[in-house]
Amino acid sequence: MYYHELIQFDPIETTIQLIESDDKAKAQELVSTFVISDDMALNITKIAFEQLQFEHPSDNKGLLFVGNYGTGKSHLMSVISSVAEYEGMVENVRNERVAKEAGKIAGKDPSKVRIVLE
Repeated sequence: MYYHELIQFDPIETTIQLIESDDKAKAQELVSTFVISDDMALNITKIAFEQLQFEHPSDNKGLLFVGNYGTGKSHLMSVISSVAEYEGMVENVRNERVAKEAGKIAGKDPSKVRIVLE
């Protein structure tokens, strides 16, 4: 038996350009191929989504992605930006927790969000 008989995978690109997520088909591919661990899911939902949502005003901050070359920073940023831009992109998220919480930012155009201050 050979390894190729046991494991099938798509080759990994060496670099991902964020501009690729402007193309909806490429964005869908980037979202569906991003593997999200439980720890990453927690960070995405509790940090990134909370800072990027518009509906509940808070002291939102910017996001800074730090990591070594090849650790998936650009892939992660393209996933988050694609989910935020295209509402239906949530269906391609491979982590149930992230998919559920992505509704906070999915398809939200900041110019059309109504913010109510209480």
